[in-house]
This record gives sequence, C-alpha cells and structure tokens, in this order.
Amino acid sequence: KCGAVVTDIVVLVIAATDGIRPQTLESIELAQAGGVPIVVALTKIDMGINEDEAVQRITDELNSYGVKTEEIGGDIQIVPVSAVKNIGLDD
Repeated sequence: KCGAVVTDIVVLVIAATDGIRPQTLESIELAQAGGVPIVVALTKIDMGINEDEAVQRITDELNSYGVKTEEIGGDIQIVPVSAVKNIGLDD
C-alpha cells in the first residue's frame, strides 16, 4: 500500500491477449485504496485480434470488478497501444 500513497498516477498494463489477471486486480485495489487515478494501457493489440472487441472485452471485465471506465461514464481511460506498430504511444 505504501507505493500507492506516493504515486501520482497508475498506468495499468493489460495484455489484450490475456485480459484481467489476479495481479491486475491487486494493482487496481492498491491504486483505489491510495486514491490514485488509473489509466489502462491495453497492449498486444497487434497480435491479430480485433482492437474494438479487445477494448470492449477489457472494459466489460473491468466493469464487472467495479472499475468504471470512460465508456460507461467513469474516469478510467483505456488506451490501446502497440510498440510494434507504433499505435497509441503518444496518447
């Protein structure tokens, strides 16, 4: 919990190919306990998957855990990124 107290923002990296993992939930809980804003970097969108479907799937998963994304009026932004295709890195 100490790290979340001195953190300005949490960039939560979620692989589009894996989705929400137990360590993802732990990181979310720590960020929320510390009152730290979260931005989700959705990686591996270049792995032959549909980007829109991947964003929707992760949005649905996050929402099912009580994490409200911008798509449903919350304040957590999901940014699809790909280092291989240079997508979303400036966002």
